[in-house]
Amino acid sequence: ASDNAVGCHHRALDPEHEVLELHSHHTHVHGGALLDQPPHTLRASTYILEIGIAMHSVIIGLTLGTTSDSEFISLWVALVFHQFFEGVALGSRLADLNFKSPLVPLASALAFAITTPVGTAIGIGVRYQYQSQASTTLVVQGIFDAISGGILLYTALVNLIAQEFSQHQFHHQSLRRKTACFISMYVGAAVMAIIGKWA
Repeated sequence: ASDNAVGCHHRALDPEHEVLELHSHHTHVHGGALLDQPPHTLRASTYILEIGIAMHSVIIGLTLGTTSDSEFISLWVALVFHQFFEGVALGSRLADLNFKSPLVPLASALAFAITTPVGTAIGIGVRYQYQSQASTTLVVQGIFDAISGGILLYTALVNLIAQEFSQHQFHHQSLRRKTACFISMYVGAAVMAIIGKWA
């Protein structure tokens, strides 16, 4: 009788136990979904990131080409660091993809490398006709900045930060290593925000 009671008690707990297991399994799958994205999704997100960076780079290149001598040096120094960190972010995503031909990542790197010089060349060409405070100029620049800024924010949060911090290797790191990673991320964000004052 006691065995039957134990058996009934065990069966009574089974549904709850199954729900807990199902919930745990669902949570695991949901967290791992970021890591199990198909290659074409990762490839598309990388290209979207490059488009956002390219649009932003053309705008800041145009700004550099039309900047007066007194502000040129400070803006140029800010852009050097700004483009360096953006290049690292884009390069890390390209390195995670498997390309059949090495020409594809090289072309992507080349496209990133020439966007700012192209914007600068355009700025130099229209320097004396360019009116930075004109209403049309401000509207066009605002639209491009909004589009590129939205793309960069979405890509950084969803395809960079979320994926890196969802990896199993990261979860198995020590608390000190995890803390160092979070501190580095926030310091990098702060540095980019400060640089953004000029760039």
